[in-house]
Amino acid sequence: MNTSKRTDAIVERLYGFLQLPPNWDSYGAVPTHRGAVEAARAHIEAVGDAPYEAVPIPDGGVQINWRGPVLSLEIEARPDGSLSCYLPHVDVAAGNALVRLILEDRLAIAGEK
Repeated sequence: MNTSKRTDAIVERLYGFLQLPPNWDSYGAVPTHRGAVEAARAHIEAVGDAPYEAVPIPDGGVQINWRGPVLSLEIEARPDGSLSCYLPHVDVAAGNALVRLILEDRLAIAGEK
């Protein structure tokens, strides 16, 4: 599947999460909020490449994941539309290097430039 079709399929999946009922996970999850879906869609469009997967999370947000040959990136779009980022399996030195690049404005964040 090419990137455009993958992106369309992921975005369609995101909007499908809006149909989830209360308690969709049988552990008290709240329905997915539109703000989370819109934030995730905007981030996907800013990145310009389809994530590996998108999943709903119990607080009404959504998580989108990219996987590369070395690193994975998880973005959580919260119900209020804010985003958080997690780089699993990154050692402290690599994490510190990424933070320095961001702080030095040498690593563009999607949608900022």
